[in-house]
Amino acid sequence: MTNNFRLGTNTILISPRRWGKSSLVDKASEIIRKGSPEIVIIKIDLFNIRSEIEFYNELAEKVFRATSSKFEYVTESVGNFIKQLMPKISFSPSPDLEFSISIDNNDLINNLMKY
Repeated sequence: MTNNFRLGTNTILISPRRWGKSSLVDKASEIIRKGSPEIVIIKIDLFNIRSEIEFYNELAEKVFRATSSKFEYVTESVGNFIKQLMPKISFSPSPDLEFSISIDNNDLINNLMKY
């Protein structure tokens, strides 16, 4: 498995639940991290991912965390979040002003695909 990681070979593990697939991948990842620090390995738990957008968000976050320092992560995350905000102001017949902030999902997906 470590050779597959080094060579970028896709690998599929098939076995019943609780037979050690995740432990095997974790052990191989640990060996790679110690022996080849230039190889970046990320692990994504897909169990609670319910949409394509959630997947891309999780993927981008994990890749960014694995490839940057803590300070870079915080400043970049805040900067990207602010760039994607699209303020929407609407007026109603009452004198109250309604203000909401929303994110354009299409732009979010397109930006994530660039990474």
